[in-house]
Amino acid sequence: MPKGTIRMLVKDRSFGFIHSQQGEDFFFHSNELRGVTYDSLKEGQQVEFQIGKARNGRPQAVEVNLAQTQSVPVTGSSNDEEEIRKLLSSYPYAVESGNPEVMMSFFTDDVRLVAQGTEYRGAAAVKEFYQDIHQGYENIMNKITNVVLDARNDTATGQASFMARLEVAGLGIDVSPEGDCSYKFVKEAGKWRVSELILNTSWTQPVAWTYLRALQAENEIRRLLTTYAYAVDSKDINLLMSIFTYDVHLIFLSKEYKGAEAVRGYYLGFFALQEKMRHKIFNIDLDVKHSMGKAYVTYQGRSLETGTDSTLECNYRYKYARVNGKWQINELSIEYQI
Repeated sequence: MPKGTIRMLVKDRSFGFIHSQQGEDFFFHSNELRGVTYDSLKEGQQVEFQIGKARNGRPQAVEVNLAQTQSVPVTGSSNDEEEIRKLLSSYPYAVESGNPEVMMSFFTDDVRLVAQGTEYRGAAAVKEFYQDIHQGYENIMNKITNVVLDARNDTATGQASFMARLEVAGLGIDVSPEGDCSYKFVKEAGKWRVSELILNTSWTQPVAWTYLRALQAENEIRRLLTTYAYAVDSKDINLLMSIFTYDVHLIFLSKEYKGAEAVRGYYLGFFALQEKMRHKIFNIDLDVKHSMGKAYVTYQGRSLETGTDSTLECNYRYKYARVNGKWQINELSIEYQI
């Protein structure tokens, strides 16, 4: 059974980090304690544990209990600089884990973060910043080096270098930012927290962030069109309506349907007339900058009333909107070529 030392406890969040004898750090939650309560733990205590997996697949400590050879709790006597270094060494794990509670435990409520020229003030804004990172990237790796600290009384400042490797979600493209960061720390209720973080980032690969964002959006929109064809052909009204905004505008053969309820009614009536349908979408042309696009579509269907088959060609013109981080169609014009 692996052994290690409790390196850090985040009392108000009921989790901590264990430094193993092999030199690795493992996250643990109070739910994984056995034979000991979280409130009785002290930093510096020796523990035994098993290695399991968190929801994101990263290793974490489970089945944690006090080491059998330990008879007297070790309280530890780290100075302020050592405590801050522990805080920073746990930051990469928090970023990689994607767990917002773990991430925000490092910051004060009034934290100030500056990244790529944009300023985020307060815990809620900073939390949203990290959530955007975890939505836009996957398989994140982060490393902090060259840490320099100046701790005095209950405040401190610091600088460090960082390197990262990230995979752009949905694209399979790796990017490698690196740079330097500066910190301000305060000691609250005996615990050090980051009150300011300024990130100065450069890219070791020649890739433009705006290009990646546009590429991500285009990829998501193309999947949206595929979902549309599948939902119509399978008569799945709930799936179909999930790709439209609440104020969607549908234009079909000079008739207009405004709002989700009107559009739902149109498709339900259309489904009731068709025995089977098959859509194919070709020549998708997207203008992500202006949130619009067009496509050429062929449709094959069989009428429930007459049993006859029909084949139609049409042009679709779309307008899109990003709602709660997800692309949706907010205008669809269907132009049949009869």
